[in-house]
Order: sequence, then structure tokens, then C-alpha cells
Amino acid sequence: MNIYLISAFLVSVVSILLLEKYALRKDPIPQLQPDFMKHDLYIFSPPYIDIGSGFLRDVESEGDETEEKYGKLHRLKIDDYAFTRFGDFLITKDTLDVFHENNLTGFQVSPVQNDESEIYCLSAMHTMPPFSNKTTLKLEFSPKKLVFDGTIFYDKEVLSNALDFNRSHESFGGNSRFLYSSYISQKYWILSNKAVHVLIHKIGVSQWNFVPVVLSDKAEDGEIKTSNNKNNKFKNESHKSILKN
Repeated sequence: MNIYLISAFLVSVVSILLLEKYALRKDPIPQLQPDFMKHDLYIFSPPYIDIGSGFLRDVESEGDETEEKYGKLHRLKIDDYAFTRFGDFLITKDTLDVFHENNLTGFQVSPVQNDESEIYCLSAMHTMPPFSNKTTLKLEFSPKKLVFDGTIFYDKEVLSNALDFNRSHESFGGNSRFLYSSYISQKYWILSNKAVHVLIHKIGVSQWNFVPVVLSDKAEDGEIKTSNNKNNKFKNESHKSILKN
């Protein structure tokens, strides 16, 4: 009898938590909005894999120079792509071919020594300007995936220089936050609409691994108008983005 009571209690607690998180929330879940695939820029944050000490890489270069990464992996098998908590974006030869076939821009690759398959480490060649002062980003602790509260804003002018693969000016990890001390200092990955389409529809990446970036125009009276392509319905600047599968 006690087992049934405990089970019923746990089910009730889980139901209340889910109801509070999804059904009762006032902010829209961006991945469920009809205009989700109509934004110009997205944050890309898939789950991390743990490769232990088998991967060695150079520290990224400072300034505006393109970072170069080299490494050695032993018997690592990945499906299409993988992210590491060191900030490395690893892709297979097949994924690299898809990127080239679709003429994606803004990246370079370095071959990684690996016993299992042909793997490359991808680096973004373009660094975005700083976030707009409207940004309300707040990182939350998650051991396997970057999770954050809030929204990243950019001024609309950033589109004139943005490529398909970009890295943020801002960094997280390292010693900047106690909760993220286990992460090597790294940048956010900012991807174009075209790159996101390729990853979702041709590589099979879940759209739950992407969160739209909001673009803004500064009006003369100081007000902010948000936009994404021609049809913008994503105007809530305080929504909670949960990057989880």
C-alpha cells in the first residue's frame, strides 16, 4: 500500500512540475512556435560528449585571429557530429561533405588523429560583435548541455558581416563562473538560418538544439523593434530557453 502511495505522490509531483514548466508558462517556447525556422540567427548547443583526457588541443588564439585546434582521439566513434565540454565541434567526413555541398561559409577544419574514423575539428572564422545591451542571458548549471535563461539580442546590423558559422564575442566557462568551472573557456556558436536548415534537414540534428537570436532596430526614440526576416512573432525578450532534448 505504501508503495502505491509513494508512486502516486511522485507522479503528482512530476505532473505539477511539468504543468508549471510548460502548460502554465507565460513565455512562448521558441522551438514550438510556427515561425521557429524563420529567424536569421540561432544559438547552437547540442549535448556534450565526455572524451576524458584523450583529446589534446592548442589554446585558442587571442584577438580576431581564427582559432586553430589540433587533437588526438583514441577509438572515438561519433555519428555525424559531436560537441565536447572543451568547446570543440567535431564532425565526420560525411558531415563535412554536406557542409561543402551546401556551400556553408565561415568555418575551417583541422583533421583529428583517430583510430576509428575520419574526424575533423571545426572552427568558426568570424567573431560576432558584442551582444546588444538588451540581452538577458543567464546561464544555468547542466553537466551535459548548455542551458540558459533569457534571450540573446543583436543589433540588426550584424547581419551584414555574419557568416553561416560564427562565434560570439563573449565567453563562458573557465573561471568566470563557479558552476561552469568544469568547462574550458569557450564561445557561443551562432549559426545562420541556412546552416540550421542544413543541420536539421540534412544531418538530422534536433531543432531543440537551437534557440533563435533576436535582432533589433534602435528607433530614434530609443525603443527597440525586434525582427526576424519578414515575419516576426518572436517578440518576448524574457522567455526561458531550455536547451534539452
